[in-house]
Amino acid sequence: MELKNKPVIDFYNLAKSKIKALKSLENFEIYDVKINKGISQKKVDEMEKIIGVEIPSKLKAFYQSMNGCELSWAYEGKKYDLNGFWDIWSLERFFFGWEGKISSANLKNPFEDILWNDYYEEKDIKELKKHQVLESVEGDGSYVTCKIRKNKINLFIIEEDEYKSLPIDLFTYFYLVIESLGVEDIRSKMKKNKFLKDPFSYKELKRLNKLVKIDMSFLTDVT
Repeated sequence: MELKNKPVIDFYNLAKSKIKALKSLENFEIYDVKINKGISQKKVDEMEKIIGVEIPSKLKAFYQSMNGCELSWAYEGKKYDLNGFWDIWSLERFFFGWEGKISSANLKNPFEDILWNDYYEEKDIKELKKHQVLESVEGDGSYVTCKIRKNKINLFIIEEDEYKSLPIDLFTYFYLVIESLGVEDIRSKMKKNKFLKDPFSYKELKRLNKLVKIDMSFLTDVT
């Protein structure tokens, strides 16, 4: 699945508009929110010099629009409760680990003790070393990651030492998470064809749509 006609989306303002919508409604509580402005070209150049390769254009396009975001919210209604979150990491964390300090030292195994540890099997460690973290999944220790090979970006969801591919492209992932306010376990749902064909088949997203308008018209299936 990918975005129709690959439109250029201002993710920063999209995130801002979703927060504004939440704040205007009753029975919603926002616990944490942080939306970073896009990363500068100067920083991108600095990172590329240390990495030794050009960062894929699609990856740069997103992070120059918005360099990560955080959000945690909950809704308490008479008939049901909902909650959701964003925890999209900055480009600095994406390449250099949790602290996000740009240095050649931090480029080596930046996700050790995050994606793997010494107790994992050697074959799993070898695979997980190829992954970069896009987002941590709140509450269950899972991560959404990607592998970059020759400018191609493939997405995965990692739960402990198990990794499953997500059949969507980078922009689609970010759009789905931000537009849906990261409701409940929507990231796990992205693995399923039923959800990809009809996002509102996911009950919690359908419920949220009655409270906060969710626009899925930008999406289309790709065979």
